[in-house]
Amino acid sequence: MVRGRAWIRTASLAIVLTATCSPSRSTDPAARFFAVHNVMHAMGLYQAGPVNQGSLAEGQDVKLSLTLPATCVAVVAVGGTGVDDLGLQLVDPDGKVVAEETARDVQAVLRSCLDRPGGYTVRLRMARGAGEYLVSSWTGGEPPSDKNGADLASGGTCAAPTVIAPGHVYTGSTEEGTDDAEGSCAGSAGGRERVYRLDLPTRQRVVIELSAEFDTILYVRHGDCVDDAAEVKCNDDAGPKRSRIDAVLDAGTYFVFVDGYGDEAGSYRLQVIARDAPTLADVCRGARPLAASSRVVGALSDGFDNVNATCGREAKGIDAPFRFDLASRSRVRFLQKSGDFRPVIHVRRVCEDAATEVGCADSGFHDDEAAWAGLLEAGAYWVFADSADEGIPGGFTLSAETAAEGTTRPLGSPPGDGCGDAVQLTGMSGRVEGDTFAAKDDVPISCAAGGGADVVYRLDLARRSRLTARLVGDESSHALAFERTCGERTTEVACGLLVDRVIDPGPYFLVVDGARPESLGRFALAYRVRDMVDVEAACARVPLLAFQRKEAGTTAGAADKFSTACGVRSLAQGSADRVYRFSVARRMGVRLTLETQGFRGVLSLRRVCSEDASELKCAEASDDVSTVSLMTVLDPGTYYAVVDGAGPKAEGPFTLRWEGAEESQKGRKTAR
Repeated sequence: MVRGRAWIRTASLAIVLTATCSPSRSTDPAARFFAVHNVMHAMGLYQAGPVNQGSLAEGQDVKLSLTLPATCVAVVAVGGTGVDDLGLQLVDPDGKVVAEETARDVQAVLRSCLDRPGGYTVRLRMARGAGEYLVSSWTGGEPPSDKNGADLASGGTCAAPTVIAPGHVYTGSTEEGTDDAEGSCAGSAGGRERVYRLDLPTRQRVVIELSAEFDTILYVRHGDCVDDAAEVKCNDDAGPKRSRIDAVLDAGTYFVFVDGYGDEAGSYRLQVIARDAPTLADVCRGARPLAASSRVVGALSDGFDNVNATCGREAKGIDAPFRFDLASRSRVRFLQKSGDFRPVIHVRRVCEDAATEVGCADSGFHDDEAAWAGLLEAGAYWVFADSADEGIPGGFTLSAETAAEGTTRPLGSPPGDGCGDAVQLTGMSGRVEGDTFAAKDDVPISCAAGGGADVVYRLDLARRSRLTARLVGDESSHALAFERTCGERTTEVACGLLVDRVIDPGPYFLVVDGARPESLGRFALAYRVRDMVDVEAACARVPLLAFQRKEAGTTAGAADKFSTACGVRSLAQGSADRVYRFSVARRMGVRLTLETQGFRGVLSLRRVCSEDASELKCAEASDDVSTVSLMTVLDPGTYYAVVDGAGPKAEGPFTLRWEGAEESQKGRKTAR
C-alpha cells in the first residue's frame, strides 16, 4: 500500500524496477543500483543523497536521515540474497509518516511530494528474510497540478516576472509575450519571451526542463533581469522542441526566460527541480589527495560544475578537485585521460579563488588526454579533473609526476639529453617519440630564444641528401632546429616546426626544444632522408609527356623520390612515384588528368624536377574516385608532372594526359 500525498505513478515505477532489478539478473544490491540509476534518470529524476548500504536480520529495521527540499521525492530500496520482503516508510520532521509502501517484495519503492524542506527519516524494515540492502533517494520528475487541479500561472516580463518555486510545473504561451531579450546560445531575436523569477536561499543544483510546441530557447540571468551580461546559462536544443539547463547556482535571485528561436512562439511547459548543493568550500575541504608519481581513478557522475577555467570552453562540465602538496620548487606534470568526455585539467593555488589559476590544458599527446606541465614553487595546489562537455558523466584517470628543475642533468633524464648523448637516427625514414619533461636546457636555438628543456638526435649522411623532418605530435609547445655542430647556433641550418633542406654528406643534429621555459612534455618527430643523387639521376632522364596523348605506366616497383604538398599521410613511409616533363610554347591554360587503378592517385605539377619546393599545384583523388584533374595557367617553359599515391604503399597502374584548357572545354561541349 502507498499512502500520503504520493503519486499514482509509483505503481508503474515499481513495475519497471521489478523487471529491471529482477533477482535472476543479479543478487548484488550494489550492481543492481546501476539499473535503478538508469531507470530514474530516464524518468527525469536525480539522486538526492548518498547511497546507504548494510544488512539486516528478519524483523530488524534501520533509520536513515535525509535532508530534502520541498519537492517531489522517490525512495528506492533493493535487497540482496536471502531477502524476501522489505517495508519502507518516509517520516517528516514532526515524526509523521508521509508515505509508506508495504508490498511484499525484494524491493520497495515510494514516492511523495513534500510540502516543506527539512530533515526527513527513511525507515527500512526487513519484514521477511535476511541479507544485504541498498537505499537511494531521488528528486524530480513530473509533479501534479496545483491543489485545485489547474495549471499554475504563466510567465510575465522583467518588469513583472512570475515567481516560481522548485517542485512545480508551469504552463503558458509566448504568443502574447514581449520581445525584449535574447539568449546568447541561439538566435532568439524576434522571438517573444516569458519571464520567471526564481529565488534560491542556498547554493543549489537547479534543473530546468522546457518542452513546447515550437523551437525553444531557455536562458537564465542572475541578479539583473534586463542585463544581457547577467546571463549564467543558455540552452537551445536538448531534444526535439526541448531545452534544458542543469547548473549549480549560488544563493540569489535568478530570472528564467522562455523564448523562441527566430520568431517562433506557442504553448510550453516549464518544470523546475532543485536540491541543495555543497558550497565550494565544502567541495574543497573534501578534495582527495594526489601524490607525485601516483595515478588515481575517478568518475565524474552525479556531481556538479563547481568551478570554471580559462581553457576547454571554460570547463563547464562536472568537475572533481584534488589536493597536491609540493615539497620543493620542481617541474610538475598533471595528466588526465578519459574516453567518455573531453578532459580539461586546471590548477589553482587557492581552491576557491579562480584568480589563482596557474595552469589550464584541454589537449595532450593523444586525443583522449589533457596534460599540463610547468614549474611550480613549493606549497599546496588544487588540481581539478574537469570536462569541456556540459553534463556528460564518465570515468577518468589523473596522474602527477615531478622532476628536478635546473640546467644540471636530473636523475632519470631522457635519452638524448645533451649533445654527447644524442640519439642516433637510422634508416631512410622513421618516427621517434621523446619527452623534454625531465631534460635539461643546454642547447640554444634561434626560434626559441626563451629556451626550454631539449632533446638531441644525431643523423649521419653518407651522400648528398634531402632531409624532411617535422613534429607530428606535441604535448606542449616545441620547436625543431637543424644544426651542423650540436650546441653551436652559428651552424644552424633551419629552425621552426618543419625542416626541409638539401644538405651535403656529414654529421648533423636535430634539436627538439621547448618554445618557452614552461614548454615541457612528450613529442613525436617524423623524418625522411632522400638520396639526391638518385633524384637528380631520375630527373636527368625524365620521359616526355606528349600533348593530348594518354601515357600509360605504373608506379609499382619504382622508388619513392618525390614529396608532394597533398596526399601526405606520413613522413615515415611514402609511395612510389613517376615523373614526366612537358613544355609550353606560349602562356596558356593547361589541364592534367590522372586515372589510377587500385590506389588513390596524387598529381603534382612543379617547375624544377629535383626541388619539391618548386611545386606549383597539387591535387588528390577522393576515396571513391579513380580520376584526379589539375588545371592552371602556365607561362612558356618546361614543367614536370609527378604521379604519386596518397599514403604509404599506394601504387599501381595509371594513365596520364595533358591538354590545353581551351581544347578540353571544346571537347566537352562537342560531346554534349
